[in-house]
Amino acid sequence: MPSIVEPIVFGIVLGLVANTAFGLLIIAGCHWLGLARLAVLGLPVAAPSYVSTTLPVFGVALADEPRSASGKFVCSNCHLLSARVELSLPQAVFQESSFDIWSRVPTRRTNAQVRSDGTVGPLQMGRVLVFPTGSISPMEEWSQWQSNRSALWIGPLASKEHAIEASSFTVNDIVPGTYTVYLGANRGRGQLYPSGLASNIAPVRSAVNGLVAGLTFQAKRYGTNLWMHPSDGSQHLLHAPSGIVVLRSVFPRSFQRSENSLAHFRNLGGFGVAEGSLTFQTSQRLLGELRVLALLSGTQVALVLKKKQFERLNL
Repeated sequence: MPSIVEPIVFGIVLGLVANTAFGLLIIAGCHWLGLARLAVLGLPVAAPSYVSTTLPVFGVALADEPRSASGKFVCSNCHLLSARVELSLPQAVFQESSFDIWSRVPTRRTNAQVRSDGTVGPLQMGRVLVFPTGSISPMEEWSQWQSNRSALWIGPLASKEHAIEASSFTVNDIVPGTYTVYLGANRGRGQLYPSGLASNIAPVRSAVNGLVAGLTFQAKRYGTNLWMHPSDGSQHLLHAPSGIVVLRSVFPRSFQRSENSLAHFRNLGGFGVAEGSLTFQTSQRLLGELRVLALLSGTQVALVLKKKQFERLNL
């Protein structure tokens, strides 16, 4: 009668080998894809856990005023690309009344952005509204720009739901007249940080003329290293952060000139500015304008009648 111990031992050994091989395959897959990419692919519902924010968190923390005397928004110091922005204002607004401002930042529902850690997430945006000096109260989740009561900001917002935004405001106390309202809006992340350092969506350029000795792709999505050898025999190392794609024209033993772009990311972001005129009215001012209009109309009619009377007398 054959012994039953040998099949049991063989089964145990075979099971351990199969489990070990399966575990190694899972580890290799996680290492190749990256845990962040597995989270994006497997758990799309958990996408709102962002690593980086967008406009105007940095600007609010560093600048007292969103718009300088020259008309430049502080946000454009980091967001170097331009984006189209549209602003729609009512013709006139009365005191102690509410009004709507429509703003549009053109995007596609499928747009995405690269986060600071190199992973891909939904495209974010933010807005800044600069009103004339006075008291404008928002009826939604807008925040005041530090101590400036005439500047309001909101963000980050998901571009998929807030590409076209209607915001309600209330006029509390302002001198009647026609004023200019400024809108600054961005989508995506900027190419620079407030410290002056380039973000991971800024293009990587060659600092010297020389040959590309080789490329090293770092583990865990830490980016790519480019080794260059100029004619003087020295060695230069350039680092392309995670999210930057090395150009096809950059390969081992290819010659690259100084200031040539070696790697880039097609950034969908940008900053745009729009402005419009808004007239603030009061009932007393409107009645005064109607009185002046009635007086001018009556005077014109009286002059016409007097002219007709003069013509009849002369004839």
